[in-house]
Amino acid sequence: QEQQTDLLKKAEKYSQTRTELISRLEKVDLSPEDRNLLAQAREANQKALTARKNAFELRNAGQNAAAWSTYFSQAQPNLDKANELLLTLNEHAEQSALIAKERAEAMTSSSRWLLLGFSLAALFCGACFSFWLAGHISASLQAVTRRAGDVAAGDLSGQELAIEGQDEIGQLAETMRGMSEKLNYMVNQIRLNAD
Repeated sequence: QEQQTDLLKKAEKYSQTRTELISRLEKVDLSPEDRNLLAQAREANQKALTARKNAFELRNAGQNAAAWSTYFSQAQPNLDKANELLLTLNEHAEQSALIAKERAEAMTSSSRWLLLGFSLAALFCGACFSFWLAGHISASLQAVTRRAGDVAAGDLSGQELAIEGQDEIGQLAETMRGMSEKLNYMVNQIRLNAD
């Protein structure tokens, strides 16, 4: 009889755990199929609890044979059914978690490729802009250098530099124009004074 009491106490503990689990699962967003399984598990668990209560009442009334008969014919099958349904729900949850993991990995992979693509595009745009800027600066410096070479060679009547801007190259071009004009003025003054 002591073994029977221990068995019933363990069954009570498992029933409480199962009831708590069902209550927690009711708060989770489940698919309609899983909601149906949970409802069946809740119903089987409730039948098992009722049958177990009846078995306790029979045992307390001294009807041990009827108590065990009630327990094994009504409570245990419903407990087994509730456990089976909860295991099925667990398998569904594991499958859902696996699918979610695969989706997350796929999104991570596509995000990496997208980030790599944007990085390469930004790098390409930066390189193109750098080449354009270097060419623009180089062309302006070459024009100033040619004009300085013409002035050094004594050609003060060369073409005006068509470089505008407030940056260093623009300032250099403006200084070169001013120097050419002053040298041309000085040469003309020397010619006039020589005549």
